[in-house]
Parts: sequence; structure tokens; C-alpha cells
Amino acid sequence: MPAHPNAVTAFTDALLTARRTGVPLDPAGCTLPTDLATAMAVQAAVTEQLGAPIGGWKIGVSPDGTPIAAPIYRDRIWDNGAKLVMPGIGRLGIEVEVGLRLAADLPPRPSRPYTRDEVLAAIGALFVGVEPVESRYGEPLKGGFVAFLADNMANHGYVTGPPVTSWRDLDLATLRCTLEIDGKRIHDKLGGHAAGDPLIWLVGYAANQTQGLGGLKAGQVITTGSFNGMPWLEHPGHVKAGLGGLGEVAFDVVTG
Repeated sequence: MPAHPNAVTAFTDALLTARRTGVPLDPAGCTLPTDLATAMAVQAAVTEQLGAPIGGWKIGVSPDGTPIAAPIYRDRIWDNGAKLVMPGIGRLGIEVEVGLRLAADLPPRPSRPYTRDEVLAAIGALFVGVEPVESRYGEPLKGGFVAFLADNMANHGYVTGPPVTSWRDLDLATLRCTLEIDGKRIHDKLGGHAAGDPLIWLVGYAANQTQGLGGLKAGQVITTGSFNGMPWLEHPGHVKAGLGGLGEVAFDVVTG
């Protein structure tokens, strides 16, 4: 069960203040959420207060292996070639990920977990995506994992590459991942996703959706976890990323 509603409200207000002012929240000065259910309740409350339509989901797992997710707001999903404004904290984490767009709903089904093939059948296209990361604490895990989850897993938004429909013969665990910043290659490696198969967390989460924000819907973008860790971009610049077989995506980060 989530913590007392007052605890959800207090932490929601603190996160909203950090979002609106650009001043990082100091977790040491707050009563932090202590369980996954409370973190999800804070996500929902922040989303409601922002009035932000959901365009997709960041999927992952907790340290104990529980499937989790965080919303990506529709107005923060950008196309290839976009210009992003550097946030107030002055830096962005850069994660290169397999992204996908759902062609069909995946309703919660806790009594009968989805198979991987069932999840694949709901996917319309895959693409290379980049998740820019912006923690409302300044550092994503400064307040611990549950606070990180409450903060939409430090999501800043998502940049989508061109859709690829002929992806089913690709070995998604061994895609070559590249990342360039201002023309300098800083990452070039085969594979690198923490789970090996980048779709496995989505398969686990689909049956046991716990965020209470409408669930996994056709047309939404899903991102599945980093192939390259999370290097920081600490200045405006040009970012280009690739995943073998899925193409490339590029964008610029500019001053506000």
C-alpha cells in the first residue's frame, strides 16, 4: 500500500517546485517515499498536477527485479533533428536505447503473463532513440532508488529516430551502439543493455502495470533501457547515436 496521502502530497509538491524553478531538490530536506507503490503514486500526482498528456513510457526494473515504468510526456517526445533546450541544472545524461511504438494496446494481465511473441505482435516499429536524463535532484540516485522512481526515473524526454518495420530478424542483444558528441565518438560497442534482450523488461511489465496512468496504449512510444550507460553532456552540443540495423538519430542541445 502507498504511504499516507500527506506523504505523497508533500513529495509531489517538492518535485513540482523543482520542475518549475529548475532548482534541484535536496532529498535530505524531504521525507522521501520508501516503497515502489508510493513512488508510483507520486508519479501519478505529478502528472495530474502538470496536466501533461502521456506519450510513452520508460520501462525498467527495480533492484529487486520488480518491473517498473515512468511516464514520458507527449510534449517532450521529439523527432530526429530536434533542438532541445539545456535544462536549468546545466547538463543532460545521454542514453542510447531501443525505442518502439505500440500498434496495439497491452492491457494489464497479472493472471496470465505475456509471452515475448505476444508483446512483439503489439509492436508497430522499432527505432534508435535517445533518452536525455535530467534528475530533479541534480544526481539521479541522490535520494535512493525509490526517490529516483518517483521522479519519473529522471526522464527529461525522448528523441525518436526513423521507424524501422523490418527488424524481426535482428539480434537486439548484440546491436552495435555508437554515440558521438560534437563529432567525437565516445562510445562504440556491441550490445550493452543490462538485461541483454532490451525487450525483456517490457514483457515483464506489460502483465503487471502498476502506475495507474492509463497503461500501455497503441501509438505510445516505449523506451527500453540504455546500451551505453549514461555519460553527461555538460554543454550545448550536437548528439548523434546509432544502433546497428535501426539506423541513427541526431539532435542539438542549445541554450535557453
